[in-house]
Parts: sequence; structure tokens; C-alpha cells
Amino acid sequence: MTKDLLKNSYYIVVVVALILLAPFALPKIYGFLRSMNVPSDFDIYISIIFYILVGVISVECIRKMISNSLRRVLDEYSIRGMVSFFRIVSYAVLLIVITSAQQGSVVFGATLGGFMGLLLGMASKESLGNAISGIFLIITKPFRIGESINVAGGEGRVVDIKMMYTVVDSGEQKVLIPNSKIMGNVIKIKRKKD
Repeated sequence: MTKDLLKNSYYIVVVVALILLAPFALPKIYGFLRSMNVPSDFDIYISIIFYILVGVISVECIRKMISNSLRRVLDEYSIRGMVSFFRIVSYAVLLIVITSAQQGSVVFGATLGGFMGLLLGMASKESLGNAISGIFLIITKPFRIGESINVAGGEGRVVDIKMMYTVVDSGEQKVLIPNSKIMGNVIKIKRKKD
């Protein structure tokens, strides 16, 4: 636990420093540009580039922290799925914040946020459903690893229950069944013969 905290402390320091120093750095950049005779017409572009840079570095540091923290409890496939979802949401929020700040209108940002939320919801419906179903399968344990089941067109012995799918070995092949399909179907657990 302490090792994980030390591993992530670098990223925590970077994110906090960026958030605290960003408001002070931008006026210094403007001052430097004025000394170089760059017209103030470019200030909006400089601020957009600056906040995109700060946002991207912050998102990537937080992504790395999440990835490092989950490495001990989840498999690589599940971590990649969660990190990808985090990135999509974070970059959407970053786009909304920067756009609304530059437009000077909270209403514009809220409208854009609602539209992005709708798009993200539609795009991640299946993945999010699989992840939530995986959590319920892990908590409720309707079947255990090693049991033979028949569910959602897959039949065989349960090899692993992951966040997004359940691995069933049919003898001839391994079948990956999405967890949302398992939660929405009848699960037949074969009794062990005495």
C-alpha cells in the first residue's frame, strides 16, 4: 500500500502543481509575448493551447495513477477498458471546460456537456453494462469458478470471472461471454455427479 502511494505521489504532485500554478503562469506568458512584440490578438489561442497542455498532462497523470492502483486487483484487459473510458470522459470534460471558458458562457458549456454526455452514454452503453454486470456477478456469485454452466449460448466449465466477461471452457474452446448477457439470461448450473 505504501509502495503504491509512493509510486503515485509523483503524479499527485504534478497534477496539484499544474492546477495551482496554471492561473499564475498564463499572465507571465502573456507578459513574455508582449516583450516579444506578439499582438494581444493571439492571447485567446495561447490560452487555449496552454489549458489543453495543462489538461492533457493532468489527465495522463491521473490515468497513470488509476492504472497503477488497479494493477493489483484487476487483469490488464479490464484496466485498459476502465482507463480508456476515463480518458474519453476526461477529454470530453476538458473540451467542455475550455470551450465554455473561451466563449464566456456557462450555458454554452452546459449545452455542449449535455450533448457530450448523450454521445458518451450511447457509445459506452455496452461496455458500461458489461462492467456493472461484472461487478454484480462478482458480488452475488450466482456461480463459482470451476462449476459447469450453460448461459447465453456458452456451455462449459467457468475458468474466470472478469470485469467485462466470463471465461467458459467448453473442452474444445474457451468462450468469452459478455457479463451483461449473463445477467440478462437464465443461468443453468450443472450439478456435480456423485
